[in-house]
Amino acid sequence: MGIRFIGHKERLLSNLLDVIDNTVDDDVNQVADLFAGTGAVSAGLKRKGYKVIANDILTHCCVMTQAQLLNSQNPSFETLLDRRPEITEVTNTFVVQTKYAQVLSYLNNLDRQKGFFYTHYAPGGTQELDEPRQYFTDENAQKIDAVRATIKQWNNDNLLSKSEHSLLLYDLIRATNEVANTAGTYGAYLKEWYERAREPIKLTPADLPPGPTNHEIHQRDANEIAKDIAPDAVYLDPPYTKRQYASYYHIPETIAEEDEPDISGKTGLRPWQNKSSDYCHKKRAPDQLRELLSSLKTRYVFLSYSTEGHMPPDTIEGIMRDFGSFERHDFDHPRYKSNDGAQGGDLTECLYVLRLA
Repeated sequence: MGIRFIGHKERLLSNLLDVIDNTVDDDVNQVADLFAGTGAVSAGLKRKGYKVIANDILTHCCVMTQAQLLNSQNPSFETLLDRRPEITEVTNTFVVQTKYAQVLSYLNNLDRQKGFFYTHYAPGGTQELDEPRQYFTDENAQKIDAVRATIKQWNNDNLLSKSEHSLLLYDLIRATNEVANTAGTYGAYLKEWYERAREPIKLTPADLPPGPTNHEIHQRDANEIAKDIAPDAVYLDPPYTKRQYASYYHIPETIAEEDEPDISGKTGLRPWQNKSSDYCHKKRAPDQLRELLSSLKTRYVFLSYSTEGHMPPDTIEGIMRDFGSFERHDFDHPRYKSNDGAQGGDLTECLYVLRLA
């Protein structure tokens, strides 16, 4: 299963990439993805042979994108396996026997430990609360603690390259996503156990896209980095509802940050306000888009935006008319659906293609 993420473009990826390929000139080599999210579009651009400048304000989005862009399909973990021979002594449980699979088998075989996740996000560690938190079972929370501590220690000991470190964090984020007792985001946990949440957590090899690994990943405000880059084309997928990703995905953010933040509230939120987005405010979003477009130094802009977003098509088209010629491609797709079945039905994703004057 893919990452459960609001606005995920996995199902629309082939449509988006087809439009980009059929629009740009043959000499377009570099594409910027300024709201990278899960990294799906950046990974798709890598598969197509483009050099990518990826960016997101959230740490876990940068980690997920970095893992997919900077790794080859067969990461070697050479330093780690050379200096930690005990890793190779654990039975490799995967069908495809690679060094990468061996490392994941070792992590999956770690003894559980009671750390930050058990203490704050599992019922066993939060018994003092009026309502114990149950994001994860006690067993899975302790396994998450063991794995994240091991990855952090390996990195501190300089046993992992930058790409390998991000890949293991990405694998842990994906694994926690599979067993999280939530409706789809981490804004709240379910009061009854979701069936899949009871399954034991297991890290699995990521589906890494083929292609070159000479890409850039940044963690900045999109409107700011736009002033400092000049790619051939730019893909934009800004937030489009009031839901702030920094709060809705606070748990993967903690995994990526490798910290133990002060948390608050019933659901144990980490501080997130410094990573909030003006695109999540209905009144601010149009001005933010206008400012972003005015800062871009590029030939093509591809803006993906849902019909259920803050800015209706008329508003977006009115802004784009001030910057060049544009066209719109509409793709119908299922609405984001949570685990409890809420918010079903279909909606339309609009891909605006702007050629800057």
